[in-house]
Amino acid sequence: MDSTLNINSQDTSQYASGISEASEYFSSTPSISYDDETTIPLNETVKGVYSQSRSACALFGNLLDKEAANIEKLGFEFDAYDQMLTDMVNAGIAST
Repeated sequence: MDSTLNINSQDTSQYASGISEASEYFSSTPSISYDDETTIPLNETVKGVYSQSRSACALFGNLLDKEAANIEKLGFEFDAYDQMLTDMVNAGIAST
């Protein structure tokens, strides 16, 4: 059984970049109101619900950006940890 763990930093970075790009689709955009004349309460309610949904989408996009950064950071931290262990083995401090 192979006990090595292989992490491809390029793949990790690409996945993080893809998630970050996807987050751009989740942004808050103002509604385009075609009905400024209606006085019925439903019109205001619909505008309010639309605004809330866009805010939720923007929040989701922000969270995707954070997750993309976490994925990329985790890749860098793993590389640093792997290098530290390699240095310890090479210095005779630890064994494989």
